[in-house]
Amino acid sequence: RSLALIRLASLERHAGRLRDALRNLTEATSIVELAGPWATGRCQLELASTYKDLASSEQITHYFDYARDLYFKALYQFEAVGNHRLSAIVENNLGCLMLLMEKLPEAELHFLHAREAFELFADKIRCAQVDDSLARLYSARGQLESAQAAIERAVDTMETGDEDVLLAESLTTKGLIYCRLQRYNEAHWILNSA
Repeated sequence: RSLALIRLASLERHAGRLRDALRNLTEATSIVELAGPWATGRCQLELASTYKDLASSEQITHYFDYARDLYFKALYQFEAVGNHRLSAIVENNLGCLMLLMEKLPEAELHFLHAREAFELFADKIRCAQVDDSLARLYSARGQLESAQAAIERAVDTMETGDEDVLLAESLTTKGLIYCRLQRYNEAHWILNSA
């Protein structure tokens, strides 16, 4: 039941129904600990992502703190059971949260931990997702050459896979970086492709 509620909440969150997701996760929280640390970590991961999205969409800044605390709890749970892939996912999500909170050094540290783990798993798609995140981080810092190199890696990888949503996200990031590089014609073409 707890796993079904977590998956339903994930669907609701991806559909933009954040309050419905939160309601499902609140219900799952009351029973998830009976299922063990993996399920508890999954619930905390989804709760953290929901609070991060709520903080962004509703401008409720203390939700960022909730999200951070929940991500760290999820990271602890996944490390405790040796699930390094989910730990790396949490690290990438923590990096994205820190980027939103404009804590750029912390964001970079989490992104690099995540990328290192995904490289060990030879998970090219997850590495590309982290490269996209790193590109946004470098762009925020004004390190446009590093941003361009990271997003080129991400797009090259995504173009070889079948993850169209992820490719569209990476192309959007690439287009925005090309705008910052004042390469507007290329940026226009890239954003249209996205």
